[in-house]
Order: sequence, then C-alpha cells, then structure tokens
Amino acid sequence: MLAAAVAVFASGCLGPVEVDPEDVPGTYRDSGTGGEIRLEVGGRFSVTGIAGSDLWWHGGAESVDIGGTWTAGGHADFVYLQPDPVGGDQGASDIQLYTASSTKVFLQPDPDGPITLDLVKVDSP
Repeated sequence: MLAAAVAVFASGCLGPVEVDPEDVPGTYRDSGTGGEIRLEVGGRFSVTGIAGSDLWWHGGAESVDIGGTWTAGGHADFVYLQPDPVGGDQGASDIQLYTASSTKVFLQPDPDGPITLDLVKVDSP
C-alpha cells in the first residue's frame, strides 16, 4: 500500500479533492489548447474549444462549444455539468469536472482511464 501511495504522489496527481462550492465559480483554461470551462455564480456553465473526447468517453476529436447548468453540493470533489438540450434532444450526456484544488480542475471521462485535460483558474476578462 505504501508503494502505491508513493507512486501516486510521485506522479503529481493525487486525484480529486473536496473544494468548497463557493470557491468553484470562475474561468478554467487549458494552457496547451486554450480550451475553457466557465462556471458562473448563478449555476450556468459554458465550454469552448475543448475536444469532445476530453469531455465524454465516446466523444470525438472535434472541438465542442456547449452550455448548461452546474451543481456541486456541500463539499464535493467534482462539479456536475448538465448540458442544455439541443434541438429538443439531450444529445450530450452529463460531465463530471473533478476538482484538484480551488484553482485547478480536470476531466477524466472514463473513471478507469487517464485524465484527459487539466485546466487552471485564470482571471476572467
């Protein structure tokens, strides 16, 4: 067990951590792609410039722009993103945006797979 803990620590990824929901709203950006997830105080979110494969295990490589609502109850280690229906069809399944800290989040659409995208909180324009 100690070896597993050391391996996780050495990799730099300790997994999701609980964050106070009041600290979550803001704009998170991936420095490599420029893709953003914006979480508004009122419970709305927007995703711009992020590949579908980073959001969903069945997503494609094309960039998607979506919006919807987000929730995080109590102290949680993820934010639940519910995309708006498109043309009367839900189309996109729900997304879990995991919190690594109050300033860093990540996407991992397959819980048994790798993290697909790390995003860091930036000053909003």
